[in-house]
Amino acid sequence: VPLFNNKELYGCAIYLSKTTILNNNSLMTNLKVASKFLEGKLINLYYEDNIRTLKTLNNTLGTHLNTGIFYYNLDTKNVILSNKLQEFFGLENRKISLEEFEDFIVPDDKSVRDGIKIKFENVEDYNVEYRVHVDGREYLINEIVYPYISKDGILKFFYGVINILEDAIEIDNEIFKRLTLADFET
Repeated sequence: VPLFNNKELYGCAIYLSKTTILNNNSLMTNLKVASKFLEGKLINLYYEDNIRTLKTLNNTLGTHLNTGIFYYNLDTKNVILSNKLQEFFGLENRKISLEEFEDFIVPDDKSVRDGIKIKFENVEDYNVEYRVHVDGREYLINEIVYPYISKDGILKFFYGVINILEDAIEIDNEIFKRLTLADFET
């Protein structure tokens, strides 16, 4: 009996008998049903292992990189931050609205968000730098974001990385004069 996952054959169940009992139609029907249950269980185990692996990888990356990871859901307009970003922004909750996130952006750099919104609408990745105001200090950050599109071609969410480049207070003002804040890379 063939076992399929996403219309691809990945295995088969073979039933052997020393008698002719397998010629019984009702028994074969029961074996096919049992095979479907086996197929479902094997697929679940496969995905559980993948999820466990991705969680471990994500936690390891989030803990050991000098950066923060986040997810943005277009439907709920919520940003889910990694523990490092939550700590950096001094937030009690990892899940905040997009408006709350934008409140951290230095007013002169808010125009960058308009360009980002266009990228969201066009379902495009982007790489941009802007300044944020956190606990009375300004920081220059780099935001790199990618859309996550399912195998069915449906946009699920955006995910990205925020790199804290430098303390804005410690950066020479000449750098800011030359910095093009809305310089998107595709």
